[in-house]
Amino acid sequence: MQRIRVAIQYLERQLRLEHPLARRELLTDGFSVFIEHLDRLLNLSARGQLEMREIVYAYLQRVEHDDELGLAARLFPFTRGDRHQSPTLIVIDPSISFGRPVVMGSGVRADVIVNFFNTGETIADLADEYQLHPFQIEEAVRYALAA
Repeated sequence: MQRIRVAIQYLERQLRLEHPLARRELLTDGFSVFIEHLDRLLNLSARGQLEMREIVYAYLQRVEHDDELGLAARLFPFTRGDRHQSPTLIVIDPSISFGRPVVMGSGVRADVIVNFFNTGETIADLADEYQLHPFQIEEAVRYALAA
């Protein structure tokens, strides 16, 4: 909430915008609030700090929105250091498993997979057990170990 308060204050005081939270052009990565202003990307939660557009947009592209409500519905976190090669196999969706990260389309939680992996189960055994592709199991392990 503190970051949102800072963003509201910045919008009202510095940019002189009324009803700041009703503005459609606000963006968020789930942590900070951003706005495009004068061809620059401002981090409103950091009192207008300029952001590197390419990096922020890479994260924002991994947020899927509900078409009816226009709200963020699910997030596909990065599982690899190279954001261009990070697949969207792990999803965080509040309507699935109470928002815990799961393998997309399966509902199998990433932490459950990594717990079995840490006890010695192989990628192949876990793929058979959960009827998933080994690549999906690898991504779940990669995500859970990095988180």
